[in-house]
Amino acid sequence: MFLRKFPNGAHQGSENNNITTHMKTSIQSIYSNLLAHFVRISCTGALLLASALHAAAPVRVTTPTVNLPVIPAAKVNLPITPTVAPRTPSGPIPTLIVLVHGRTAAPEPSPLPIPNPFPVDPVARPGTLGYSRFYFDFPFVSSVLGNTNQNLFTKSGIELTQNNWQTRATSNGEFDPLANRFAFADQPPEIAGRFNGTAAALVCHDGSLGVGKQAQAVLAEINALYDNFKDYCTRDPELIVIAHSKGGLVCRYILSVPTGRVAGADLTNGPEGEEAIATKLRDKTRFLITLGTPHTGSPIADNATALRNGVESTQAMVDTIWGIVRTAASVGKINLPMAAPIQLSSLTTFLAGSPDDLGHLTSDFCREMNQGPLHPSRMARTDGSLIPVYCYGGRSPADTAYATPSHNAASGFLNNTPGIVKNTVHGLMVLDYALHNVIQSDWGTLTTVGAGKSLDLTRRTFSVLQIRGTGVAGLVPTLVKSFSAPGAAYQLPFTDIGIEGMPTYFVRNQGDGETDSDGMVAISSALGINLGTGTQEFFDHTQNIAPAGQARRPGSWYRKYSGDWNFLNHSTETKSATMGRELRQVIVGAGPKPSFTGPLSVQ
Repeated sequence: MFLRKFPNGAHQGSENNNITTHMKTSIQSIYSNLLAHFVRISCTGALLLASALHAAAPVRVTTPTVNLPVIPAAKVNLPITPTVAPRTPSGPIPTLIVLVHGRTAAPEPSPLPIPNPFPVDPVARPGTLGYSRFYFDFPFVSSVLGNTNQNLFTKSGIELTQNNWQTRATSNGEFDPLANRFAFADQPPEIAGRFNGTAAALVCHDGSLGVGKQAQAVLAEINALYDNFKDYCTRDPELIVIAHSKGGLVCRYILSVPTGRVAGADLTNGPEGEEAIATKLRDKTRFLITLGTPHTGSPIADNATALRNGVESTQAMVDTIWGIVRTAASVGKINLPMAAPIQLSSLTTFLAGSPDDLGHLTSDFCREMNQGPLHPSRMARTDGSLIPVYCYGGRSPADTAYATPSHNAASGFLNNTPGIVKNTVHGLMVLDYALHNVIQSDWGTLTTVGAGKSLDLTRRTFSVLQIRGTGVAGLVPTLVKSFSAPGAAYQLPFTDIGIEGMPTYFVRNQGDGETDSDGMVAISSALGINLGTGTQEFFDHTQNIAPAGQARRPGSWYRKYSGDWNFLNHSTETKSATMGRELRQVIVGAGPKPSFTGPLSVQ
């Protein structure tokens, strides 16, 4: 039997999913609350657990353990003046493309409430070059650089191939500690001052921290890489920043140079002149590209925060009951421990991260940032010019798999698909399934913002087996297979709960009335459609942002709605040559100044 999960045609947004902390005084109400908390925490926690364990072990490599040193912030020469300018007859300005990854597990091992089934090589942990190379894979980086050769090269000339990208030269360079962080499309000149092309550099940092703390670490990293590249080129290079997922919020933080304490950090009064360093890098930046960044938050983070709140309220009830038990036991002169035998705090941190981890990806947090310290108008250079922001996102949690519906659960994976790719796809599909069936929510209901700007190009469906009457007068029961309609689900007996079948298929170029997602972030959030305002395409380059009576001025955001990258998932956005080739066109053709017309910023 089927039901429409949303009979009024309206999907339930994540803001309606907060776990209530109200408790009534009757025995029946306390029992109901305990049961509701337990069911929700158990289901959501189990589904998030698979993703959390998988995130802790993204790749295994075999190189020796290497601890990269903390990079001190380099000196800043003041006064600072913008150097982003049109090309001059003297030759092209060298360009450094900095790659900043998103949320990760903590770099150091932490005690788990259960044994970790995914043992992790220490070199594969976040904060290492091996991890950053895994995160931004060879096909993506090679395509971003417009590579015409088969291989890439470090700044010291070490050759990198697709086969050894994650394992070779992942330690510090012998004479230049940062040399292996860089990637060149061709063998770079050995003598400084002879390179005026484009190179990429990988940032290594702890992605489990809050946005502010990450911004401080990433700021020091980018500054050291920029100054190293500047010394190599013997002239000021331009800076292009490509950031994925949470890394996009971190880089917006840096380029906005917020004043005072914001999101757990203070660049204004921070150590080593952080505000001056951020200002320098902001003025050197040609543009920012974000991939799968939750500019307006993610329902996954919203519900992980709800899980935390639910666990905390449940723990409070457990502690209360344990107090009653201890009091009763003391009457019989039985001494019981002060703390309850059930402590859920470690489990909560493992599943939902620290409050500033996933908590800085919630809709409420992003709305506060977008309307305040990270308002898009703050990403302006010292000369007042706005930094263009290019936004991309994926639309299928399964990427190329599970695109063709099948009644025998065929996945569509190729025979040589690596196991880690399959695990990532299945992890993102689990999160998507949990959102729809455990939490009974969705990615959103915004499906378009105008002609050619659809947010609904993927239809979720699953195999359906029903008994229907056939034959004369429909009296012959027959099993009939079909595929589900949008919003349909099996109804659990004696409830109004709908559960979808498995596996979910993601059919391309068909809508289902729901906002698409890459498995972690809705496409509407990745494109920053409203940025916490009531205005669609807020601060878009096609809109006039000048106050009344002043000369027209375009916004700075370029939202990329559709292209060959459409059906990437949250992981393949930084691994796919398809996305890399698209970004290469932006890198080659886009300038530092927003324009009302055309798909790219201008010189």
